[in-house]
Amino acid sequence: MQKKIMNQMIIFFLSGILGYFLITNMLHNTQQYSLVSINSIQMMKNSIQNNRQEIQDLREMIEQKKKELDNYKNAVKEKGSISTVLEQELEQLKMLSGTTDVHGPGIMIRLDDNHDGYKEGEDLNLYIVHDLDVVLIVNDLIAAGAEAISINGKRLTADSGIICGGNVIKINDEEIGAPFIIKAIGDPKLLSAAVNAPNTYGWELKEFFGIKLETIQSDDIPIPRYFKKPEFEYVKPINKEGE
Repeated sequence: MQKKIMNQMIIFFLSGILGYFLITNMLHNTQQYSLVSINSIQMMKNSIQNNRQEIQDLREMIEQKKKELDNYKNAVKEKGSISTVLEQELEQLKMLSGTTDVHGPGIMIRLDDNHDGYKEGEDLNLYIVHDLDVVLIVNDLIAAGAEAISINGKRLTADSGIICGGNVIKINDEEIGAPFIIKAIGDPKLLSAAVNAPNTYGWELKEFFGIKLETIQSDDIPIPRYFKKPEFEYVKPINKEGE
């Protein structure tokens, strides 16, 4: 009798242990399955979102190409041939890059050192035109809508640099000295105001340092092209089609 009870207790104990392991294993598998399911759902959501964005980008590109095609069709109707349209676009690009001669209304500025104001013992740098002065004058002209600018016959482009070179200034790697003749094409009144109106940089140069700054408005300002061929070592065009 006692032996029978002992056997029953052993069986009960072993059954409990077996049940514990079975339940623990089931819970572990359930948690793992839940985590995998959540991750999978999130990955699927991200994939769907990326696909939607790609589809939207493609739609926008298609619309842009349709507009460009319509523009070409309309231009051909007005001007007679696609070659005429492309030639006009090429001229526009040349004007933007500064590789063609241009002319139009604008102003001519004569910027020179203050030869009369200097007195012995004073800082001479206060009475001469520096590279920074030219840069700031050019910036004001650009802000006023200048479409083309030259300095002493040197066309300014995206490649142009204006730096100090001792007693002279280097523009497009060429040395020029004062007086500086700055030509700008745009609205003559706006360009003139950009360097002559009170509190502009040009006005301050005249009022506080005696720098000579004279402007002449004209209906026809000629500006020569940039003669150097641009060279690119690092920059590359972005292919919008993603090919």
